[in-house]
Amino acid sequence: MDKIREDTFSRLKAILVLNLIEESWLKERKIELTPETRLKEDLGLDSFDKYELGYVLEKTLNVTIPDENMQGFKTLGNCVDYVDSQRKH
Repeated sequence: MDKIREDTFSRLKAILVLNLIEESWLKERKIELTPETRLKEDLGLDSFDKYELGYVLEKTLNVTIPDENMQGFKTLGNCVDYVDSQRKH
């Protein structure tokens, strides 16, 4: 993983734990946050959770993520790739 992607992924993990998912929940289920972690199947995020995650990412990382894009993301890696593409512009 390159340095920019690694930084974005670290921020995304922190945002998830601080805002949407309790760290103890992840530990109980032995879920490690990786780019391949699925938003719905692994983390249980519904459409409202995805909307909330998109909002927090926008405010924290100063990017714009249209709702339809956020709803289409399946993995944490999808989020990271999109955010990185927006930060480079």
